[in-house]
Amino acid sequence: MTVRSLLTFALFLQFIFPASSAVDPSKCIAIWTFRLPCSEPVSDLMNQLKAWSTKRCRDGPEKCMYKIMNESPEELEVKHTSPQSGKITEINFFFGPTAAKSFCKIKCLSTGYFYHKIKEWYQSQ
Repeated sequence: MTVRSLLTFALFLQFIFPASSAVDPSKCIAIWTFRLPCSEPVSDLMNQLKAWSTKRCRDGPEKCMYKIMNESPEELEVKHTSPQSGKITEINFFFGPTAAKSFCKIKCLSTGYFYHKIKEWYQSQ
């Protein structure tokens, strides 16, 4: 599985529970194991996120507006704002070697919020 596929799958995760809110966010966890040292998939992931950081989606309707919030050798925090729905998704990637040093385990936690739904609710009160 390529890193582009990994990021596309992480993007897919945010659509699993579309009826989320800031009070009840949708969450999903995925774990991948690569037969590579972590530096390779992490580098590919960073390059893909940078390519999708523009405000204009070129490759597809949701392949833009990603922002790297924090990065370290063990973790990467990303925020994605959907240009179509306004949904904000926080994606956290955790990187670590397995018992075999030639493998890399990547855990991804995706949490989605519909902030505009809360705003609409308060406005209707």
